[in-house]
Amino acid sequence: MKIPEFQGRSDPEAYLEWESKIEMVFACHDYTEEEKMKLAIIELSNYAVVWCDQLCVSRRRSRLPELTTWTELRGPMRKRFVPSHYYRDLYQKLQNLTQGNQRMD
Repeated sequence: MKIPEFQGRSDPEAYLEWESKIEMVFACHDYTEEEKMKLAIIELSNYAVVWCDQLCVSRRRSRLPELTTWTELRGPMRKRFVPSHYYRDLYQKLQNLTQGNQRMD
């Protein structure tokens, strides 16, 4: 099974799809958290790899612990590639759909 590439486009759905696919691959193998992180980083490209390098440099400069596991990396990645308003916007769309269906009944 191949881990998909992630380029870091500013598309929250692209990130969430990548995260979901990578989690499915990890579920099929007995990787350690450290191996998962290394495998994920290998598949970063374009802006995503630049962002990841910058994150590591920034953490070192701030004397924060190095990220060593997929679980530790996933949080900052989700924060960067899925804007906080994304979930709120999705909820609003769902509300609008639900209200529209209620009016039709």
